[in-house]
Amino acid sequence: MSDKGISVLQGEGQTFPPDPEFQKQAHIKNMAEYDEMYKRSVDDPEGFWGEQAEKNLDWSKKWDKVLEWDFRKPEIKWFQGGKLNASYNCLDRHLAKRGNQAAITWEADDGDTATANDEWELWIRGRDLPVDNPGFRTMQSARY
Repeated sequence: MSDKGISVLQGEGQTFPPDPEFQKQAHIKNMAEYDEMYKRSVDDPEGFWGEQAEKNLDWSKKWDKVLEWDFRKPEIKWFQGGKLNASYNCLDRHLAKRGNQAAITWEADDGDTATANDEWELWIRGRDLPVDNPGFRTMQSARY
């Protein structure tokens, strides 16, 4: 067995810019904006991720501390003391603005598909599933 490790034999140097119409609607408009955000996330992770969490998630209780890390253990803790409802953040908060848009199309391994026609339908069907097993309820919300 060789001690040389893995060699990369191919590399792709080309880039393919997105369609300009798509780019106008993107959250990150160009590579310069991406590079700026990435640099900030590395240089100031607490400030960057705290800002992202504040801007993009709804919290029932704001965190006490964004980040605590100790690479000697290793151990990393994010948003300590904070509380949020993942289901609300993924679905409920979008109903007012996107309630009539397609929500989920689920395809089983055997090819059967089920579609929640819109976010409202997904929300309503999710509420009708068994409450005693939250994991089951979450997984089943896309399986009708």
